[in-house]
Amino acid sequence: MIKFTNFLACFFACICLSRTAYGWGQEGHMVVAQIAYNHLSPAVRAQCDALIAVPLTFASTASTNFVTAASWADDFKSQLGTGTSHYIDLPICIAGTASNGTCLDGSTTNGAPPGVPNVVTALNQYTATLRDPNATLTNRATALRYVLHFVGDIQQPLHAANGISISHPPPGGDAGGNSFSLKGTFSELHALWDSGGGYLNDSGVSRPLSTSGVTIITNKANDVEATYPYTPSIGTIPDPMTWATDSYYYAQTVAYVGVTEGGTPTTSYLNTASATSKQRMAAGGKRLADLLMTIFATNAASFTASPTSGSAPLNVMFTDTSTGSITNWFWNFGDGKTTNFTASANPSHTYTAGTYTVTLIVSGYPGSSTNTQSSFITATGCTPPSALVSGSQAICPGGSAAIQAALTGIGPWNVTWLDGVGGTNYTQNGVAASPATRIVSPASTITYTVTATSDSSGCPGGTSSGSAIIMVNAIPSTPAASNNGPICSGSELDLSTPTVTGATYSWTGPSFTSTLQSPSITNATTAASGTYFVTITDSNGCTSAAGSTTAIVNPTPAAPTAGNNGPILGGTTLNLTATTVDGATYNWTGPNGFTSTDQNSSIPNVTSAAGGTYSVTVTDTNACTSAAGSTTVLVRTLQITSITSQGSDILITWATIGGTTNVVQATAGYPDYNTNFVDISAPLFILGSGDATTNYVDSGATTNSPVMFYRVRLVP
Repeated sequence: MIKFTNFLACFFACICLSRTAYGWGQEGHMVVAQIAYNHLSPAVRAQCDALIAVPLTFASTASTNFVTAASWADDFKSQLGTGTSHYIDLPICIAGTASNGTCLDGSTTNGAPPGVPNVVTALNQYTATLRDPNATLTNRATALRYVLHFVGDIQQPLHAANGISISHPPPGGDAGGNSFSLKGTFSELHALWDSGGGYLNDSGVSRPLSTSGVTIITNKANDVEATYPYTPSIGTIPDPMTWATDSYYYAQTVAYVGVTEGGTPTTSYLNTASATSKQRMAAGGKRLADLLMTIFATNAASFTASPTSGSAPLNVMFTDTSTGSITNWFWNFGDGKTTNFTASANPSHTYTAGTYTVTLIVSGYPGSSTNTQSSFITATGCTPPSALVSGSQAICPGGSAAIQAALTGIGPWNVTWLDGVGGTNYTQNGVAASPATRIVSPASTITYTVTATSDSSGCPGGTSSGSAIIMVNAIPSTPAASNNGPICSGSELDLSTPTVTGATYSWTGPSFTSTLQSPSITNATTAASGTYFVTITDSNGCTSAAGSTTAIVNPTPAAPTAGNNGPILGGTTLNLTATTVDGATYNWTGPNGFTSTDQNSSIPNVTSAAGGTYSVTVTDTNACTSAAGSTTVLVRTLQITSITSQGSDILITWATIGGTTNVVQATAGYPDYNTNFVDISAPLFILGSGDATTNYVDSGATTNSPVMFYRVRLVP
């Protein structure tokens, strides 16, 4: 980085550039002012508020308080003619700087010195006016408004830099990014930085501020300070040129880096601009607060003490409540004892009997101050210390309790306790504050008392009274726990323990807790198997040891796979099958009241009534019964519906029951002669002579022939 001081000696001309200069916009200026106002002392706030209230020629209701007045200089910039006072043009190479100090694109920063007046000269001018005790009230009020604004302006990186390149040659440059064009939300680079990379948008903060506008400014000031907290540095009027070079650094390393003229800024660039802007606003708020505290602060000595009266020797703690920029304290305690100027701001001192006047002298920028409080401390004669014991309570075995002894006198104290009649003594030495507290854990009921008390006054005859009785209650008996297991998964697991009057219950187990006496787990799974513990807490708050019970949840077997040999023909045997489960028993049910306990069951010579759904369950060795598996049986039969004579032919019709997918066959012959069956594809056939076609069976008989037999059958 080439600091501006490297080339400042080369500047010999002063050129004022026309440019738009709005710093952070009204929102950013108000955030800077709010941060500063947060850290002004009440006295400095009062002085600033009084100056803001002074009537000016150029005024409006938009800037009537410290925060909104930060944008006053922009409101009346054209009328006031202060345009160039909002920035300083320190030339910077847009393309970057070579090691020899020249711009990487061949351009030069020669001939581009900062113009005058500028924000540095303006801050020096108006700071001097604020400090001038002979300045008129109007001039000081005007100067404060300028300082509020210009301290914010000088933190914006492009208010301290003027980009130089081949396309932006000196002396004009890019006018602090105003002619550095962009695409997207921001038309030029300066506007992007005025908006803090998008962090500032002036939305909802029109002046005078509404309640919501005040909230927006306050929240943004808090957001900035959460990342960059304020650390005061008061007492020196700074050189604003150091602020300008600080901002110039961020212009050189951030503002002109990673962005291309005529392009659209990346999200990464905008995020960096936003983060940098927050840092610059934090710097502006801190610097404005430090500057105003240095200009306006006055030192005022004051102090408090505790106690201001009591028995001698009286130990008093003094607390400095002075205001201002104080670096040294001198105490005169009124009894011939003093401190030097580097003493603690909050000393302690012990007085003998008497009445004393105390003086505090403080010093620092801008001067010293003295505060004297007459007859401030009164120490009376000796009063023996006392101890009042309290803290009686009941505990459970193994528990502890706090007991106290309220003390009078002057600490620190030494307190001797007696732990029960005929018990041991316990001494607390150097008790700094009342009450003296002990944590005790007796194994049985004990009464605690104090037998001796002394304090730092050395006054003899310390007294004690009261006692603390710590009663140790009994632990309840371990509860018996039980359950209804073993059970099968899907069943309800019931846990139980006997009733104890006035007690509460606490169950724990596998992924389980309950405060019921006898809780249940519905639709239990095998994951519920394991050990369950239960404790009871009685009306004294004492908790028993845990009783336990082990629950077993056996898995319910899977539903068996059921099958059959169907479709079958009426008159044949139906075979039912189920998958094998080792050690299990079976239970079949089906049509016509069918039941069976065989794994695989048969029904001979079935009729159509045997058709339907058959169900089977298995019960394993744990007596857990599965869901039912099922199989549907289809029984097919043939029924002759009519036999009629048609001349020399006989017409037979039929219907199949239980489906029609089987083959139908027919035959004709004498009683003692079996002819071959013939497949019939139509739903009827005619038997007679001379008509042998596809759907006929010709018997060769006539109506005068002996008796013939005609048969129809289903073929499986």
